[in-house]
Amino acid sequence: MADASTGDAVTFESRDKITWITINRPEKLNTLNDAVLDGLHEAWIRYGENDDRCAIVTAAGDRAFCAGADIGGFKGEMWEAIPNVGVAVEKPLIAAVKGHCIGGGAVIASACDLVVTGERSQWWYPEAQVGFSGGVVAGLAGRMPLKFAMEFAILGEKISGADAVRMGLANRCVPEDDVVATAERMAHVLADSAPLVVRALKKLMLETVGRSPLEIAGPARAMLATINASDDRAEGVRSFQEKRPPRFTGR
Repeated sequence: MADASTGDAVTFESRDKITWITINRPEKLNTLNDAVLDGLHEAWIRYGENDDRCAIVTAAGDRAFCAGADIGGFKGEMWEAIPNVGVAVEKPLIAAVKGHCIGGGAVIASACDLVVTGERSQWWYPEAQVGFSGGVVAGLAGRMPLKFAMEFAILGEKISGADAVRMGLANRCVPEDDVVATAERMAHVLADSAPLVVRALKKLMLETVGRSPLEIAGPARAMLATINASDDRAEGVRSFQEKRPPRFTGR
């Protein structure tokens, strides 16, 4: 059943033990603005709390999975929208990539556990050429051969879906019309698999690969942000000002 609580920029739907998370700005090539960043952050949390066993991350329209940052369209922190950086996601994520997959969009897709990409898709990380970067792309060095990670992250050349598979950014390259169906078939396999085993293997593999400092810092920053926004923090300040013992509630 569809749930619009994540907002129009990102839609959230649950059916047959699978969550569908869709970036929904096709008229803007699904670029990342504040609404998308907030919607993705909330979607990772909601998926972690529901009973679904796998999630498919996709985008509206056929022109782009995500064409990167909407420069000037966001004030927040982009790392908060990246799974396992902004939010720890224990269950598997499958990215279904069609069309352009650029900059932050490529980072979000590659942060998913499995990636299906279209034959006509184009992956591109041009941030060294435009003078802007969130830096989290450095985590690719732990997920693909170093020379390929360097080539993709700093050379700024467009690569095809087939090259994305060859270099280790994606698992499968299929005709554009088969991208979502292929991701859904994979999701059904995972949805019918032993969830404790799937979660354990994902956790162990993520702990095994090298992680960039920014990836490691993300969960810590999220934890501290939660503490700083808590009732207990406000109570601590009030009790200090009122010169009395604090009454903490754990919220």
